[in-house]
Parts: sequence; structure tokens; C-alpha cells
Amino acid sequence: MELPEVRAFAERGFASCSCEGERRVMQRKLHAIVSGALMNGRVREIDWGSEPTPPLDPQEVAWEIARKGLGDACRGFIFENEDPVDVARRALDLGVPIDEALDDRGSLSPLVLAVECREIAVANFLLDRGAKATSEALIRACVMTSVECPLELVERLLKAGADPGEGGSPYIAGDKLTPLYYAVDELGRGNVPLARLLLDHGAPVDVGNVDGDLGGQTPLYKACQFGEVAMTRLLLARGAGWDKVTYSDPKCAEWATPLLAVRLNRMASPVEIQLNDLFDDFLAHYWRLRQKLRLFGRRENHAAGPQRVVLGDAFLPNKIGAFVVGDGILVKKKK
Repeated sequence: MELPEVRAFAERGFASCSCEGERRVMQRKLHAIVSGALMNGRVREIDWGSEPTPPLDPQEVAWEIARKGLGDACRGFIFENEDPVDVARRALDLGVPIDEALDDRGSLSPLVLAVECREIAVANFLLDRGAKATSEALIRACVMTSVECPLELVERLLKAGADPGEGGSPYIAGDKLTPLYYAVDELGRGNVPLARLLLDHGAPVDVGNVDGDLGGQTPLYKACQFGEVAMTRLLLARGAGWDKVTYSDPKCAEWATPLLAVRLNRMASPVEIQLNDLFDDFLAHYWRLRQKLRLFGRRENHAAGPQRVVLGDAFLPNKIGAFVVGDGILVKKKK
């Protein structure tokens, strides 16, 4: 509903403002008045021409200016000769909530904004002042941008309680991916030190896509898909499911394993040859280890225990298994 007298009332309120902070406070007050009149059905009964405009509290205006300054500091929108950390400090000293959302969507805290915009000094200052280290902040630290996030800040977020197993996305309606997946999926080259740090702090090695259209694609599959030899070696060493069935892409079988993706590109490029050599060595070690531990029969029948940690907690639930690793069975030698 748009009434000329309501518009004139709002314009009269904005005309009394002398700065951006006052306009922001006035906008919030006008919105509350008009929304209340609409809710109780009095919008046509009020004489908007004589309705007084809401007063502006100088302290509230100062708080609003400080809140905007905190957002600018986290985004890096600071004018010359201003230290963004000092701007953030003044805002918090005036009582601006340290974990309240600052973006237009109402979802990004100051720490998340600072990490996303790579304002590292501001992010560290906010953590010093007790900002909550959320998984959202950790995900944005792991997403590749033109400026790489320092590992020291990632480690600080992890130590402060950010969950490396929780999925999320910096994009609206994006697939919820884990920090480890973002470390692997870094413009096709991967960030091995970042992945190692996440794994050291408990990141689940076989969880990549939490939900969405990728059907549970694992970090190892993505590393094999991109030809990341060093990343593949790291994930295999940490027990990633090399035969874990995952949704792939049109270049491979519709549902495939990391090993199958590598085998189908055995001679495609020097990198693929390196990946195949890596898997040859790994599988040779794997079968020797199974014989040494006397783990006969199918692996899905093995009880949980230390051997599952050594060998990787994975199995082949479909017919791809015969193509990838033979029949998947070890038979005891006859006496």
C-alpha cells in the first residue's frame, strides 16, 4: 500500500536528518511506525500531515555510525589515514554487538565479513575481543580468493571452536561443502598445507558435499578429478575411501569411485600417469597389509577396529568393485 500522505510523512522525517547515521536511524523508526499502523489497521485513520516525526537520540545516532564503521572496517572500506582496527575498537567500545550480523542479508557477523574480505588484522582483533569462531568464518577462510587466508588465522579459528566438519557456502543457495572440500577444490590445484591443517584438527576425510546436487562427492574424488597428486597422496595417507562410491561427472561413470576415475584416464596426461602410479603403489601396500593382518574375506564383513583405521573405512556396495580391484576378496592359503 502506498499513500501520498505516508510518503510525505517519511520525506518530512528524512528532511530533518543531517548525516547518514541520522538517516539510518530515522529509516528504522519510520519503518516501525508505518508497519505498526498497517498491522493494527490504523494507517488510514492517522493524520499523517500532523503526525510528529520521531525524535533522534544522539547516542543512538552515534551507535549507528559506529556500527556502520565496524562494517566498513571488516570490509576494508576505510578512508586514508584510518586504522581499521581502531575503527572496529571504537565501535565495540560504544556497545556495538560483536557477533551481530552486519550484511544486508542479516547473516554475516563482523568476524565472517573480516575473514571473507581478508582483513586479517581486524579478524584477529575481533577474536581477541571474544568474537565467536563459527564454521561460517572457517569456510570463508578456506574459499579461494585473490588473497589467500593465512594458515595462522585458520588454525586460530579451529582452536577457537570452528567446526571443520560442518558444511556451508559463501554463495546464496550454494551447495553446502566442507572446509576440506574447499581446500581441495581450490581452482584445480588444491591447498595441501590447508588440507593437512584441517585434517589435523579433525576434519572428516570423506565428507565433502554435505547436501545438494553433488550427491556426496568426496574430497579424494575431487582431488583425483583435478589431477592433484600431492593432495591425493595426503588424503590416502589419512585413510580416505579410495573405493568410496560417489557421484561423479559426465566424463566418468555416473556413479564412480576415486580409483575408477583415475583408471579411466590411465594415459590421458603425465599427471594422470602419476596418479595411476600412486594408486598402484598404494594398492600394492594395501593388499600386503591385509595379508599381514590376516584380514580375509570381504572388507564390509570386518568388525570395526584399528585395522579399519589403517586400511580406510570404505567398501564397494555395487558392481563397480569387480572392475576396480578384482573381486575384492582375499582367500586363505590351503594347508
